Amino acid sequence: MTDKPATSPDFDFAAAVAAAKRDYPLETARVTFIDLAAADAPQKIRDWLRATSPAFVQSFAETGDTAETAIHHAAEKFLLKNGLAEVDYASGHVLVAASSRPKAKYLGSSASMAHQAAYVFAHELGHVVARNGFTQNWRGTHVSGRPSLQGAASHEKAEAEMAADVFAILRCLAQKDITIEQAQEVSLQRALKPPGVHTTSPALDAALRHIGDLPLSPAAVQAMAETISKRHAPAAGEIEELAQRLSWLRAVRKQPQSGHDMAERLKSVFDKIRHRAPRAAELPDSIITLRRLTPQEWLENVADVFNTAPKNSLAAAVTEKILLAAPRDKEQGKAQTKAYKKLARRNDRKP
Repeated sequence: MTDKPATSPDFDFAAAVAAAKRDYPLETARVTFIDLAAADAPQKIRDWLRATSPAFVQSFAETGDTAETAIHHAAEKFLLKNGLAEVDYASGHVLVAASSRPKAKYLGSSASMAHQAAYVFAHELGHVVARNGFTQNWRGTHVSGRPSLQGAASHEKAEAEMAADVFAILRCLAQKDITIEQAQEVSLQRALKPPGVHTTSPALDAALRHIGDLPLSPAAVQAMAETISKRHAPAAGEIEELAQRLSWLRAVRKQPQSGHDMAERLKSVFDKIRHRAPRAAELPDSIITLRRLTPQEWLENVADVFNTAPKNSLAAAVTEKILLAAPRDKEQGKAQTKAYKKLARRNDRKP
């Protein structure tokens, strides 16, 4: 039986900060923690930015901005997020900001606000705790300007996001903030989104497979996040290649939503397959020209990408997850089974 997470309706931000400082005193020594949902968050964000180096502030500036204007612009952007982690190498100031009332449903729509907030907080903490949680190791390093993930290549950013995500689910499971099922939902949602730096499901799945290998102490969670993310980080160019093969149907989504056009058919099909809106689907460009799109055709397109992807690649891992997630019910069973047989032959295992 899966342990149930705590049922408190509210996320205790102060308690989460205290636990982070207790478990990771070295890594959090320079960290300022801010609840983005708190009334005083705008002022705290601006105060933190004012304490950073001029070069860091300037990285947020728009043409003609003064330093103070750049600070206000940066604060406005920060406050729109569910969470973020920033570090100014020049001054050594580090920020972990997370909303105690996030809008995103990373754990699925049935999870409470408190559980969603626990995951968001742990993810941003993971960027600081894991040595590869940023694209450079900030501890003891002094580099002018932003570290950030902005200047890094996509595969470097992906490794940092994998480290933060693996840390988040393991820490939340250790603290009983989320269930195994909710952790699996995070991985599935990452696979079903357009390929990018947050395509972390291969690392998350690996972490969940090894979750019983050792006690989830703070040190073990940190070590597993670093090791698993390094092992599963994509190679240079791999994310871009996957994004091309599982392209986002922006053109289709912009079509008028009449009763029988392609966008409506995509919505109907994807609702049957994943029971969620089509915006979460990545479908190959080739299906745009299909006059009719059945669940079987959709799954076969995903299977074709899987079958032509290099084994153990990011493309293989993500498309395998999509195929295995397709529900086995009377309506979809035949379509899912046919696609899964292709997957099984590729992996030399029985469906």
